[in-house]
Amino acid sequence: MNETHDSHTIPQFHLRRFGSGPASRQLWVYDKSKDLIFPGTVRSSSVQPDYYHVAKAAGGTEGGLEQELFQRIESVAAPRLSALLALPHGMLPLDPMARFDLAHYMAIQRARVPAVVERAEEAAIFQALALNDRLLSDPAAFAARAAEVGLVPHEGKGLEDLRLEWLALFRNGELEIRPPKGYALVHVLDIVMKTQPQAFFEMDWDIREAKAEPGLLLGDEPVVAVMPDDLASDQVRGFRTPGVEIVMPLSPARLLVLHGHRTAEVITVAARPRSADSHDWVRRANLASWQSAARYVWGHEKSDLETIRDSMTAAERRDVRQVEVHNLPSEWKAYLQPGMKAAERT
Repeated sequence: MNETHDSHTIPQFHLRRFGSGPASRQLWVYDKSKDLIFPGTVRSSSVQPDYYHVAKAAGGTEGGLEQELFQRIESVAAPRLSALLALPHGMLPLDPMARFDLAHYMAIQRARVPAVVERAEEAAIFQALALNDRLLSDPAAFAARAAEVGLVPHEGKGLEDLRLEWLALFRNGELEIRPPKGYALVHVLDIVMKTQPQAFFEMDWDIREAKAEPGLLLGDEPVVAVMPDDLASDQVRGFRTPGVEIVMPLSPARLLVLHGHRTAEVITVAARPRSADSHDWVRRANLASWQSAARYVWGHEKSDLETIRDSMTAAERRDVRQVEVHNLPSEWKAYLQPGMKAAERT
């Protein structure tokens, strides 16, 4: 019987910053799927069974990813995060090695969470289905591919009969394409770790401190891009978008903010003024954490969660963002995965 291993996709040392009670083991949880706020524990939060186990070519799985990569980065990042929380106000020097370590930690936290991995897996499935549909829709291309791989029809069927049969199966959803376990996680890590740590390292870093309630929230996608309000609906959105801020809540009182391009080896720590309107920076950060979360949002106090929840409609607070696919042929709409939607034509 195979033993199941529970793994945290957000480290317990990070979740404990939002905890309370003995050893900060308790925290408040909002579940989008149930529209409920309830008390939880650090140990039971952000847990996935066998999440870091990857399928082996010979069969079965192996779980070396967490031990070899994540734990090494986490062991370095934990004291770095503690140091950020202890910094006094002011413009302070930030050691390049500390910035390097934290940039890698943020990239890992951006890449390995279920929401990002599931989007990558869905994109791979959709692409495979669409490419196969394109192949099966083209008699000449299908015949060339069949000759290339040595495909020989049987049971008295001709090659064209086989093509039409397979195309119908695809479009009726009777054929399933599923990547091997762990493929999407490995794929995302490979892409992200080549580019995002450097991008984060090169940005300006600030810490904003909240002096009043509500406190900052942590979503199950803990590193979030907050887009500027005046961004056009058709403008490309990403970490390099002008005016974008990359935020990671460090605690209920401190928010790490990356923006622009670094001009000096410093970090600015300041108690940022609050406002009573929708432009309040804590509200904007909490709304970004809430909206990007696939399912869970955590807070130090129940009232921290209630404040942002009660400012939204039931549909808004339970909404899970979908990836928009542009210029989609109508025959491919059936291949859209649950986290995807066809972009509306304007």
